[in-house]
Amino acid sequence: LFPWMGNRSGLSRRMLRHLFYPRQIAIGSRILDAGCRSGRLVEFLEEMSFQVVGVDSRPETVLRARRKRPGLDLRCASPSARLPFPEHSFDLVLARDLPEYRQSLFSPEALQATAHLLSVVRPGGELVIVSRVTPQWSNYPVVTFAVRGETMFPPRISGAEDMVAQQWREQASQALQRASRRL
Repeated sequence: LFPWMGNRSGLSRRMLRHLFYPRQIAIGSRILDAGCRSGRLVEFLEEMSFQVVGVDSRPETVLRARRKRPGLDLRCASPSARLPFPEHSFDLVLARDLPEYRQSLFSPEALQATAHLLSVVRPGGELVIVSRVTPQWSNYPVVTFAVRGETMFPPRISGAEDMVAQQWREQASQALQRASRRL
């Protein structure tokens, strides 16, 4: 998958393969990159014929990215607040290293961000949350989980037992239901 991409996307080949290959995202699909920073992934995916919007919560980051990569749809928005898109706008939402997920996936901030991000995922689409275990810029270790419709996939963590994954799925489903009722 994407053998020519090198490091132009801002993510490793292994991570991109992990994110895109099992999801079989079709050319022309609408993708939201939440936490887009410099816009490198947005630019890369645009070149791959996807329709991509990037959002970041820091205005200075968005301005810098727009200067560096004019013509891309880069916006200042935070998943902590309602996103500036209609419901069900995107086939895939990538939430990358958002501050809301740095402490706990079950914190009120994380649940609120997840509910807002899920609101812009079309039926049958997916929300994929990518969060580094440590805040360094290394590619590993990374925890990812995906939500598709009513199905929640547990985080992929090296050595995770099936029972832990099942408990996580149940807790996350209940927490997301509570968070969506509050919105």
